[in-house]
Amino acid sequence: MTAHLWRCASKARLHEIEQLTSMCIPVDFHSQMVPQLPKHYFENAVFLMRATTTSGELLSKPLGYGCSKIREAIQKVTDEYVWSSLAYLKREKDLSKFRYSHVMGSTQAAFLGNPNIAITSWIGLPLCGVDFGWGKEIYMGPRTIAFDGKSFIFPNRDEDGSFDAPFRLQVEHMDAFKKLFYENT
Repeated sequence: MTAHLWRCASKARLHEIEQLTSMCIPVDFHSQMVPQLPKHYFENAVFLMRATTTSGELLSKPLGYGCSKIREAIQKVTDEYVWSSLAYLKREKDLSKFRYSHVMGSTQAAFLGNPNIAITSWIGLPLCGVDFGWGKEIYMGPRTIAFDGKSFIFPNRDEDGSFDAPFRLQVEHMDAFKKLFYENT
């Protein structure tokens, strides 16, 4: 689904064939570390990984090409990668350059908008029947979708096996995106 979203966004945005485009995905590294983090470790343990290609390659090749680029980015997160990255971060005096744009401000952090997209999967999160101590939830999902090209994928509330994928794009690209997404082109 992420590769399909990436392709549809690139096509709807009318990218030139030589335009580089990236899919930014958070990759959980809890289970990649040896020794593993404790089972009940509650903090986030993610790296933002990028799958990058040209829009021309992404759109001219089969959907599996986009899937393979995403898989390659995810598979880079190995035990060695995690420990090497943590050692690098430990040596850095100023970690502010690694913060997300919603923390730093859109002009100070990495640019994630057009021609790029960023997708967060919440497929494994229990979004229905969550009780934090004050009763059944009314809504459990993203509070906001902060920037152009951002999306979340999460189970539909009907629990029928389908997924919701709210996607933020510039207004001028939305109609083309919806048509491409639902017509599977």
